[in-house]
This record gives sequence, C-alpha cells and structure tokens, in this order.
Amino acid sequence: MQKQLPLPEATMKEKQEKIEELKKMFRNHSYHGIRDAQRQYDEAMNKHKQLEDNITALKGTLSELEKKKESDAKEALTKASELISAMGDKIGEHLGDKYKSVAKEIADDIKNFQGKTIRSYDDAMASLNKILSNPAMKVNQADKDALVNAWKSLNASDTASKLDNLELTPPSWTVKFPAGIFVPASACTKIRVYRHSAES
Repeated sequence: MQKQLPLPEATMKEKQEKIEELKKMFRNHSYHGIRDAQRQYDEAMNKHKQLEDNITALKGTLSELEKKKESDAKEALTKASELISAMGDKIGEHLGDKYKSVAKEIADDIKNFQGKTIRSYDDAMASLNKILSNPAMKVNQADKDALVNAWKSLNASDTASKLDNLELTPPSWTVKFPAGIFVPASACTKIRVYRHSAES
C-alpha cells in the first residue's frame, strides 16, 4: 500500500476556499432562492388574473352602457314622435276649424256666386265641375268671379278636411302631457291663404 503524502498547507487552504465558494453558490441557488422565484411567479399570475377579471368587468360595463344608449335613443325617438303627433292633433284641430269657417263664409255669401248665368253656390259648383272636366270650355266674363269664388270655397273645404285628417292619428301615437307642457295658441293663429287664379 502506498502511503498518502500529506498535503501542503497551501493546497489545503485552496481546497477550503473552493469549498466555501461552492457553499456560497449553493446558498444563492438554495431552497430559499427557489421559494422566492415561486413567490414572484405566483404574484405575477395573480396580477394577470386580476387584469383579466378587470377586462371582463369593463367589457360587461361597456355592454351595459351600449344597451342603455340604445334604450335612451329609442325612448327619445318615441317621445319626439309622441310630441309631434300631439302637436299635429292640436294644429290640425285648430286650423281645420279655421278653414271650415272660411269655407262656410265663402259658401254662405250669395253675392260671391252671382254672375250672368250662375245664380247660386250649387250653380257655381256645377259650372266648376264642367270646367274641370273640359278645360277648353268658354266662360262668360261675368261668371268668372263666381267661378273663382267657388274655386276658393272648394280649396278652403279641401284644406279643412285635410287638416281634420291630420288630427286623426293612430291611438298608439297619442300622448298625455304632464302638467305644464302645452302648445301655445299663438303658434297656431297665423294662417296664410293663397289666392288661386282661374283665369288661365
């Protein structure tokens, strides 16, 4: 058997230093280091999950806001159509009555329908119907004024009936106004009557 030679002290010291270095390296990569890395990974995963939850919540909130926006838009359109319908009812009723009274005034004034051969409102309307069916028909100059007045009466009656129809809206369009909301009568009082000439 061979005898082992004793190692010099310098060599022993070098070996000891290497062992200490290895211990330090091992400590850096020890269980504690692995545990710290695992904890950092878990924290990162928790933050990731929290961000995903926040994104899901934001998507839900966005969806609710879009639904509310659609609902508000539909409600605004419905209220506007109800308001317009109610205003149409009031305006049609008011203007229809005005035009009916104008048509009645014209029809009741017997002087409006007296010409050379035309003696009454019925004669004027019959002559007007003949002229409408035969536009080339010759008309006596004295009867022209009676025919123009009959035409005005016809236009006023037609306008009155059209305005009356305006106030006949479907029941689903009617609206009950809360107290304090009204259509001012001044908005419905100005009526412009255009004169139609039958001389062409």
